[in-house]
Amino acid sequence: MVVAMKSPSETSLWFAGPRTNPNAQLRLFCFPYAGGGTLMYRNWARNLPATIEICRAQLPGREVRLKESGLTRLNPLVLALADAIEPYLDLPFAFFGHSMGTLIAFELTRELQRRHGLTPTNLFMSAHVAPQVPYRSTVLHDLPEPEFIDQIRRLNGTPKEVFEQPELLRLMIPLMRADFELCHTYTYSPGVHSIAPSQFLVDWMIMKRRYRIWKSGEPRQPVLSGCTHFPAITSSSIHRSLSCCR
Repeated sequence: MVVAMKSPSETSLWFAGPRTNPNAQLRLFCFPYAGGGTLMYRNWARNLPATIEICRAQLPGREVRLKESGLTRLNPLVLALADAIEPYLDLPFAFFGHSMGTLIAFELTRELQRRHGLTPTNLFMSAHVAPQVPYRSTVLHDLPEPEFIDQIRRLNGTPKEVFEQPELLRLMIPLMRADFELCHTYTYSPGVHSIAPSQFLVDWMIMKRRYRIWKSGEPRQPVLSGCTHFPAITSSSIHRSLSCCR
């Protein structure tokens, strides 16, 4: 299906990294975990061939968009991303999401299917239970600030430097609250979502039973090992998976 392209200048705030690259054959879009940003993927491009172009999602409330409020619901974020990604759909594309980023990648895949009949060549999903599984984690976003900070520290996913700099921490707290509210309020809606080939990065947060739910109704797919807060899987492993599935 032909997609009516927007100008890249209209959507450039949403993605960091893509440059004019005549050798690019595929774009890999990367979505962050709660409180994360584009920096978590900053080294991936140097380990991938020039035929794979990294596009790092740059969400409201962080980095160059720090003055914007973070979104607290997934649907408006996905709709905005679906608009913003259109100029980049002239090449085959793949999605990688970690934790909150997995939800974003999954629902963006479904939205692009609905709008354009397009699907990523690969959907890499890390550190999140299947969307059909109710979110049972502690409600973090409404906690008083001292308790919220303590819980975030316990999750061990935020760089320790953030906690050592009170001013930086104060800047980060509204974003982290917004991201955790986005995750907690997400509700899965049944629908057609044929998303293969998909890779699932399994870690100790995902019980085997819950992992199987990801795969229910889908063809059996490769499993790539990972860890909880940011996947131990390397960009070279992603490259191998992309190569074998293209």
